[in-house]
Amino acid sequence: MNWPEVVDGLLYIGSWMLGSMTVAIFCAWAIPRFFPAKPEDDYTYVLKNKNGKKTTVVLPPDLLEAERQQILDEAYRRLGIQPESGH
Repeated sequence: MNWPEVVDGLLYIGSWMLGSMTVAIFCAWAIPRFFPAKPEDDYTYVLKNKNGKKTTVVLPPDLLEAERQQILDEAYRRLGIQPESGH
């Protein structure tokens, strides 16, 4: 067995592993820093009718039920869907 070649191979594999870890750690740091999540992403919904037409609705958690229902009714009208009854 040629030990210098084995050592060179292990160093080569180790350097690739170190490089991969460095890139992964950098991405884990950089993505949230340069592409932060918008707060409204947590409460933005996409509604779609059977024909594939879409509309986006933002329903913050602190919104009153009457306002929430009004926003949903308007979104359903835009999609051509009968708004839910029972309010």
